Amino acid sequence: EEKKPTIPFDNFFIGLFGAVILSILTIRLVTLSELPDVGLKDLLKQVYDSSNFQTIMMSAMIPNLILFFILYKLERWKTNYGVVVASLLITAFLFLHIV
Repeated sequence: EEKKPTIPFDNFFIGLFGAVILSILTIRLVTLSELPDVGLKDLLKQVYDSSNFQTIMMSAMIPNLILFFILYKLERWKTNYGVVVASLLITAFLFLHIV
């Protein structure tokens, strides 16, 4: 029986953590001028309480979409599932804030 070759870096958790880290870095870059010397916990709390919360969170989704299409073209399906789950979690977080 032939064993399918493994594709390097095709792992759900790589996609999940990569997308979460990419989102946090984007939030940090977007808020750098307003909140220059804030730790991660305080940053997320201040962003959550901000009037620009929806704009900041939507801008944090853009790199995930780009990553999704890159991984789609590279056929890294398991990694792509992780990116989709992270994006859905961010979207759920966004909708919970609106409600």
